[in-house]
Parts: sequence; structure tokens; C-alpha cells
Amino acid sequence: MKNTLKEYGFGNRGSMEQLIQAELQYLIESMDKQIKENDGRIHFSVHFFHLTFINIMAGMIMGIRHSYEDKDLQKLLKDSVDFIKNGVVGAGLLTAFPFLRFVCPDALGYNVQMEAAKGIREYAKVRCGCLQGFKAVLTVEQCLALNR
Repeated sequence: MKNTLKEYGFGNRGSMEQLIQAELQYLIESMDKQIKENDGRIHFSVHFFHLTFINIMAGMIMGIRHSYEDKDLQKLLKDSVDFIKNGVVGAGLLTAFPFLRFVCPDALGYNVQMEAAKGIREYAKVRCGCLQGFKAVLTVEQCLALNR
């Protein structure tokens, strides 16, 4: 595993540092643009720095970078946040009692998580081509069975 990660640049501190510095430069440019467009003000949303983080990770893992205005990147962020937010309560209960996903899927956030996972999978398939070559994707039931 260590050699494989080195092949992708993880063992080379300089390349990761350059990637992070380049992305931070884009962030500064984006902030400058907002300041100019909003009379010296900048709007910080809850997810302001998440786009930068996603771009850094995408650059390290897939070698790609998105514009902050990219609709696919915005959807990926929304799906990621929805997946994590709705897994906080329901994930533990669903792991212990998998049948509950049929009893009260909305209350446990199961349906939202599945839609978010579908969106993330589609992004990986279409935008990045990350899932090409995989013959099958595990079903929810197979994933739950792995936890037993």
C-alpha cells in the first residue's frame, strides 16, 4: 500500500505542498473577487472552505481541480454534507437494527443518505471516471452484512 500511495505523489511532500499552495491561491483570488463585487464585503457561508478542501483532495487523489462555481462541485458538496449530517443519528441504529430502514427510513435519515450516496457515486462515475473498471457495486444489504 505504501508504494502505491507514493506512486500517486503522497510520499512526495513537495508536490502535495505545491498543490495546497496553488489551491489556497485560488481561494484568495475567489475572496478578492467577492470583495470587489460586494463593495468591500465578503460573504462567508457555512461551507466556505469546504470547496477548497474538496479541490485539494480531488487534486491529490484524481489529479483534477474544479472551479468554485462549478455546479457539479456544488452538488458534490451538498451530497457529502447531507450524507454526513443524516448519518449521525441513524447510522448507529441502522447498524444495530438493520430492519429499521424499512420501518422508519425518513426519521433515521436513511433515504437522504441513499440519495446522497447515489449523487456521490454518479459524480465519481461521470465526472471523474473513478468507478470505471469496477464490475459490481455492493448493495446496501451487502454493505450491512460486512458490518456483522
